[in-house]
Amino acid sequence: MRNKSDYSEPDIGSSSPYPSDSNLLESKQNQEYHDLYRFIAWLVGTSIPMTTMVVVLGVWSGSLTIIAITIDYGLALFLNIISLIILGIILRQNMFKYPYGTGKLENFAGFFYGSCIIPLALAVFIAAVKRYLNPPETIDLMLAQLFLLAVIRLAVFAVWITRLGKRYPDHSPLLKAYYLDYRAAFINETAIFCGLVFGLIMANRGEMRFAVIIDMVIAALIALYLLYNGCRLVIKNFQSLIDLPLEEKFQYKILNCLTHEFEAYAGIGTVHTRMSGTTRMVQIELHFDEETTIKEIEELRERVEKRLREQGDKVVFHLIPRYLSTKQKYRGQGDVR
Repeated sequence: MRNKSDYSEPDIGSSSPYPSDSNLLESKQNQEYHDLYRFIAWLVGTSIPMTTMVVVLGVWSGSLTIIAITIDYGLALFLNIISLIILGIILRQNMFKYPYGTGKLENFAGFFYGSCIIPLALAVFIAAVKRYLNPPETIDLMLAQLFLLAVIRLAVFAVWITRLGKRYPDHSPLLKAYYLDYRAAFINETAIFCGLVFGLIMANRGEMRFAVIIDMVIAALIALYLLYNGCRLVIKNFQSLIDLPLEEKFQYKILNCLTHEFEAYAGIGTVHTRMSGTTRMVQIELHFDEETTIKEIEELRERVEKRLREQGDKVVFHLIPRYLSTKQKYRGQGDVR
């Protein structure tokens, strides 16, 4: 069962327009995204026939549990396709040196998933209640045991993503989401399969009504689980999709940082700030004398960024340098937005 609770803002870092010694890190991150792209491509390729099989099983067996799982499989396929698109954007562009990130795409995918799963989960839960009040005479849980193929497939991907997680301990946001999700999903769907096996045993012993109740209870639990995750995803990703003004307290913190470093620059241009989800976006234009070197500007950027993050705040900081010619005279600082 896919729980994309980690489809939220990526941990996008700082951006520097100057050369640094991070080529090795960028190469490793690039390789991580290539490996993750391969993983998700296989997920999508195998999800299509597997989802089709689960749909057929749900219809032929009459198992409400399989029908509930089908809903999750279909929406998970959509999310995996979105993930491929995001990774394609990252791999085609220089997202490593200029990591503005693809958080909005991920947030939209999570929000869309939550918005779709809420009404579908409610429909499954209502169907479970109706089935309890008016249970069918029989369901074919023997046919439902073919769900074992889906569990085996999930086990393979759980092992695969675990190896990727150990290979890249500093997870990217997407890798972290899949690393946590598919390990938990394997345990979850194994438990569902065991429930179906238990229901089959009861049916073979002549307790068909009891088997129907087991199927109904499992489906209701799945629906409640999906409903919980759907609500959490909608709330969390909606907050990440909207931009708000930066709080006044942090704006004072920015001014204090600039005041502390006033000897390192000639003047202040425009300061752009906003709150994007839980991330504070700060872009400052500073004026420098012609004698100021790129190294000095980069050192200043690192000091300001360190001070902005000293309280553990999640900050994306960009410094835009502007050189003043010897004939120019700085006439005052720009506005703060």
